Amino acid sequence: TPLTHHYVDKLGGEILYNTALKELLTDENGTVNGAVREKLDGSKLTVYAKKGVILATGGYSRNKEMCARYPVAHYFSTTPKSNVGEGLIAAEKIGARNFVHPGIQVVYTSLTCGIGINDESGLIVNDRGERVVNEWSYQYTVSDAIARSGSNCGWYITSGKEPYGGVQYGYKSAVAGKSKDPCATSIEGLAKKMGCDPATLQATYDRYCELVEKGVDEDFGKPAEFLHPIKGPKFVALRMHPCVTVTFGGLETDVSARVMKPDGSVIPHLYAAGEVAGTGMYGTQYPTCGTSIGSALFYGRIAGRAVTNQALL
Repeated sequence: TPLTHHYVDKLGGEILYNTALKELLTDENGTVNGAVREKLDGSKLTVYAKKGVILATGGYSRNKEMCARYPVAHYFSTTPKSNVGEGLIAAEKIGARNFVHPGIQVVYTSLTCGIGINDESGLIVNDRGERVVNEWSYQYTVSDAIARSGSNCGWYITSGKEPYGGVQYGYKSAVAGKSKDPCATSIEGLAKKMGCDPATLQATYDRYCELVEKGVDEDFGKPAEFLHPIKGPKFVALRMHPCVTVTFGGLETDVSARVMKPDGSVIPHLYAAGEVAGTGMYGTQYPTCGTSIGSALFYGRIAGRAVTNQALL
C-alpha cells in the first residue's frame, strides 16, 4: 500500500499529502475546528484547527454522478483525480450552501493531436454530420454548441491543408493508419466510417465548400481568413472527445472568502477558495483560459489573511 508522504513547512507545520477530506468538525456553536482526512491506506487522520479551515479542494470534474446533469453522456477529464467534490460534500453536511450551476466547462478535443483547443479553423461537425457553430469561436463556445446539439463527440473534417501543425499531424497520422481517426477518399466513405448519414455529411460539406468559395460564412459568421478549402484527395475526420476541465458553481462565499449558509449567514472559521467556491464567477460560459486560476489566487490570499487575523488587502 502506498504511504502517505509527510513534510514539514518552514513554519514548522506538518504538510500531509495524499489525504482525502472526509468530514469537517464543528464545536457546539457550529464553529469549524478541524477535519477528518483519509490516507491512501484507508486509515483516518483527524486534524484540529484553532483558527479555521480553508477549503481548496478543487471542483468535481472527476465525479461523474455530479456531472451527469450536463448534456455530455461520456467524457474524460484532465483535472487531478482528487477533483471529486469532496469539499462541497463535507461543507454541505454542516449547512453550507452549494450552488448547483447550470453550466460546466467542456472542451471537445482530439486525443490524437489536440484539435479543439487551438486549431479550430476548419469544418467541425457533430456526430450526425451537422455543422452547428463558428469553428473559430472560443473553445468553450465551440464545445458548448456541440454538446447542446445533443452530440457526445465532434469531428474535425480535413484534407490536411490548413496551416496548423496540430491539424497536419492528425491528418498524417490518420492517413498512415497510426491513429483510430477515419480516413477515406470521399466524403461519403468518410461518413460511413464515422457512423453518420452520408447524405447529411455530404450536404454539410457541400454547403461549407460553397461558403469557402464565396468567402463569406453566411451561416455562422466565421471570418473569411479561416474559411480554408477542403478538397482532398483524401479526407480525414479527427474525433473530438468531450473533456471536462472546469466546473462551475460550488460553495457560496462572501468577500472575505467565508463560507455561507443558505440564509446568508457565515459558518464560523470555514473559508474556501478556488474552484470549490466558484459561485458567482460564471454566467452561461467560461469566459477565458485562467479565470479559475485568478479567483483561486485572489481568494486564497484573502482566506489566508483572514484566518491569520491580518488585514484582507
